[in-house]
Amino acid sequence: MSEPTTHDGIVREVLAALEDQGVEAADILMCMFYAAITSFRRGTLCHPFPPEFIVDGANQYDRVEAMLRDLPNMVSLRDMLRDTTLPSNRIDDDTLRLVRWIITMRDARLRLVNMDELSHATKVNFPSSSESSTSTSRPSSRRSKPPSWVPQYAFEIRYADETGPFFQLRASHNTHIAFHGSPFENWWSILHRGLQVQFQKETNIFGDGIYFSDDPQVAHSFVQQNSVWNGSVLGGRLGCIGGCEILTLNQL
Repeated sequence: MSEPTTHDGIVREVLAALEDQGVEAADILMCMFYAAITSFRRGTLCHPFPPEFIVDGANQYDRVEAMLRDLPNMVSLRDMLRDTTLPSNRIDDDTLRLVRWIITMRDARLRLVNMDELSHATKVNFPSSSESSTSTSRPSSRRSKPPSWVPQYAFEIRYADETGPFFQLRASHNTHIAFHGSPFENWWSILHRGLQVQFQKETNIFGDGIYFSDDPQVAHSFVQQNSVWNGSVLGGRLGCIGGCEILTLNQL
């Protein structure tokens, strides 16, 4: 599919991406990318990187960071692009292309979920917005006690192609949700490239490998918050844990 060359075409694609992901999911993607690009480890963490901002093999980190720093929040951006009475050049095409690239996941999409859905998927009693909730979607049995912290937002990731080895094995094996905590600046890479053994710390207590826990409280102890994109409405500093579907196998 060819890239749009006109300003109006780029605007339509950004609005379509915001509609598809939702403004909250677009916001968290912007935050993850910004945390990665402002890290002192950005050469390792900021993958993938927008190809339009690679010149002579060098990533234009500082230019991209400056472009993101001046952006409005996703709700304001959406409303601004929808309003045809505003000047069409209020946000330049390069910035719009950058936003579109960040919030358009090529092989998956994020979906904002509520605490009832999160509790049902993980079998952990995460507090809902209303403690008196009697939703039948909340599980009757729990694997662990409620964590001492309350998630503000939860997102589900859905992959467009579910025909790979994991999904083939899932069809004939049991799975369960286990939790992984990591500094927020790592999550752009994790979301797009998965958990990478080569990025593990050298001080892992139990040796090489990717660490998970059935208890989100344990995973939360490995979370480090990072400052994020100025335009975020999710917060000025964010942390993240991942609830990962794990295959239950006797041997690999």
